[in-house]
Amino acid sequence: MNQIPQKSYTVNGHLLRKFSLELLANDATDLVQIETHDGFLVKVLPPEQDFGEGPHEIQELIGIARKAGKEWVHIHHIPAGLRHEYRHHQ
Repeated sequence: MNQIPQKSYTVNGHLLRKFSLELLANDATDLVQIETHDGFLVKVLPPEQDFGEGPHEIQELIGIARKAGKEWVHIHHIPAGLRHEYRHHQ
C-alpha cells in the first residue's frame, strides 16, 4: 500500500519498543495490519470488535486514534532491520 489513508493517526516507529515492532514485522500482533512502503497501518476497530489483542502500547495508540476519530494508526519510520529481515528469517 503506497497511499496512507487521510484518517490515520501517525506515530514515529522509533517511539515504540523493539518488541512491539518485531511483532508487527512478523504479523504476530493479532491486529488487522497492512505493511506500507515506510512502516505499518493498524486498523482502529470499533470498541465492540476490539478485544484488546496485541501489544499494550499499540492498544494505547489505537485508543487515542479512536478518540480522535481516526480509522488507522500509521506507524512509520521503522528502524532499520525491523521491516523485512525478521519475516525472511523465519
